Amino acid sequence: MAETFRTTVKYEFIRGSTRAERTYTFDYVSVPPLSTGRTIEDVFRKSIGRSTTALVKQVLTDLYRFLVFSNYAKFDDNHRERSESLKELDSQYP
Repeated sequence: MAETFRTTVKYEFIRGSTRAERTYTFDYVSVPPLSTGRTIEDVFRKSIGRSTTALVKQVLTDLYRFLVFSNYAKFDDNHRERSESLKELDSQYP
Protein backbone atom coordinates (compact mmCIF):
# COMPACT_ATOMS: atom_id res chain seq x y z
CA MET A 1 0.00 0.00 0.00
CA ALA A 2 1.19 3.53 -0.76
CA GLU A 3 2.45 5.59 2.11
CA THR A 4 0.36 8.56 3.20
CA PHE A 5 1.83 11.75 4.58
CA ARG A 6 0.37 14.52 6.71
CA THR A 7 1.13 18.19 6.27
CA THR A 8 -0.19 21.53 7.43
CA VAL A 9 -0.58 24.57 5.21
CA LYS A 10 -0.68 28.07 6.64
CA TYR A 11 -2.68 30.67 4.75
CA GLU A 12 -4.21 34.08 5.22
CA PHE A 13 -8.01 34.24 5.22
CA ILE A 14 -9.29 37.59 3.97
CA ARG A 15 -12.88 38.75 4.22
CA GLY A 16 -13.36 42.42 3.47
CA SER A 17 -10.77 44.30 5.51
CA THR A 18 -10.40 41.46 8.04
CA ARG A 19 -7.35 39.22 7.78
CA ALA A 20 -6.72 36.11 9.83
CA GLU A 21 -3.94 33.54 9.67
CA ARG A 22 -5.32 30.02 9.50
CA THR A 23 -3.98 26.52 9.07
CA TYR A 24 -5.30 23.47 7.27
CA THR A 25 -3.99 19.97 7.97
CA PHE A 26 -4.50 17.16 5.46
CA ASP A 27 -3.20 13.74 4.43
CA TYR A 28 -1.84 13.10 0.95
CA VAL A 29 -0.35 10.34 -1.16
CA SER A 30 2.95 10.88 -2.91
CA VAL A 31 2.36 10.09 -6.59
CA PRO A 32 5.35 9.08 -8.72
CA PRO A 33 6.11 11.04 -11.91
CA LEU A 34 3.54 10.46 -14.64
CA SER A 35 4.30 8.53 -17.81
CA THR A 36 4.73 10.36 -21.10
CA GLY A 37 2.32 10.31 -24.00
CA ARG A 38 0.89 12.23 -26.94
CA THR A 39 -2.31 13.24 -25.11
CA ILE A 40 -3.30 13.76 -21.48
CA GLU A 41 -5.59 10.75 -21.83
CA ASP A 42 -2.64 8.64 -22.98
CA VAL A 43 -0.50 9.93 -20.08
CA PHE A 44 -3.12 9.06 -17.47
CA ARG A 45 -4.06 5.68 -18.92
CA LYS A 46 -0.38 4.62 -19.03
CA SER A 47 0.28 5.98 -15.51
CA ILE A 48 -2.80 4.25 -14.09
CA GLY A 49 -1.82 1.00 -15.79
CA ARG A 50 1.73 1.19 -14.39
CA SER A 51 0.68 2.05 -10.83
CA THR A 52 2.26 -0.31 -8.34
CA THR A 53 -0.20 0.26 -5.50
CA ALA A 54 -3.98 0.28 -5.36
CA LEU A 55 -4.08 3.64 -3.57
CA VAL A 56 -1.95 5.44 -6.18
CA LYS A 57 -4.05 3.83 -8.93
CA GLN A 58 -7.22 5.07 -7.22
CA VAL A 59 -5.85 8.61 -6.81
CA LEU A 60 -4.79 8.81 -10.46
CA THR A 61 -8.11 7.35 -11.62
CA ASP A 62 -10.07 9.87 -9.55
CA LEU A 63 -7.98 12.75 -10.88
CA TYR A 64 -8.33 11.50 -14.46
CA ARG A 65 -12.11 11.12 -14.09
CA PHE A 66 -12.35 14.64 -12.63
CA LEU A 67 -10.43 16.11 -15.58
CA VAL A 68 -12.46 14.12 -18.10
CA PHE A 69 -15.74 15.05 -16.42
CA SER A 70 -14.78 18.74 -16.36
CA ASN A 71 -14.09 18.68 -20.09
CA TYR A 72 -17.10 16.49 -20.80
CA ALA A 73 -19.48 18.75 -18.89
CA LYS A 74 -17.90 21.90 -20.31
CA PHE A 75 -18.33 20.92 -23.96
CA ASP A 76 -21.64 19.08 -23.64
CA ASP A 77 -24.39 21.23 -25.14
CA ASN A 78 -27.26 19.09 -23.86
CA HIS A 79 -27.25 20.71 -20.38
CA ARG A 80 -28.27 17.51 -18.59
CA GLU A 81 -28.28 17.01 -14.86
CA ARG A 82 -24.90 16.14 -13.33
CA SER A 83 -26.11 12.64 -12.39
CA GLU A 84 -27.13 11.96 -16.01
CA SER A 85 -23.76 13.19 -17.30
CA LEU A 86 -21.92 11.01 -14.75
CA LYS A 87 -23.93 7.96 -15.77
CA GLU A 88 -23.04 8.48 -19.43
CA LEU A 89 -19.43 9.23 -18.51
CA ASP A 90 -19.26 5.96 -16.54
CA SER A 91 -20.39 4.03 -19.61
CA GLN A 92 -17.83 5.72 -21.89
CA TYR A 93 -14.92 5.81 -19.41
CA PRO A 94 -15.27 2.78 -17.11
